[in-house]
Amino acid sequence: MRPFMFYVARQIAVSGSTIYDDNNTVRQHWDWFWDAWQTFRAFFRLMTGLWAVGLISEFLVRVALLKSLDDVDDVIYYSNLYMFVVLATLGTLTIASTLLLRHLYNNEQSKIKNNERHSEIDRIIQAAAAENQQQEGSSGGLS
Repeated sequence: MRPFMFYVARQIAVSGSTIYDDNNTVRQHWDWFWDAWQTFRAFFRLMTGLWAVGLISEFLVRVALLKSLDDVDDVIYYSNLYMFVVLATLGTLTIASTLLLRHLYNNEQSKIKNNERHSEIDRIIQAAAAENQQQEGSSGGLS
């Protein structure tokens, strides 16, 4: 079972995708990320936990305000103020951590590409060295 925020984010990605006409392609990419990348899974578990803590704290503050304040208008005012602070904080945290996750993914992909390039360069150098040795060995026998 996947965290709630995974499904929310995937639905946003599916509905906002202009690159793919087929929504299943986007879902398959998200499923692949979930299966292949541990940081991706940890990110969505953490985000779901943070939103749960924030929303539960909002509920608890509302209950405490109801019990402690006599004026209903004050309860509404302070509970709405706290709700705004909680949602602004959680929204900012979500956006910032999403940007961080994207940065981490891009760095990981860059490392993979650099390793592939280096291994390709090493392979070319080894092939050239082997070819030079072979040419030196065949020309040395002719003298």
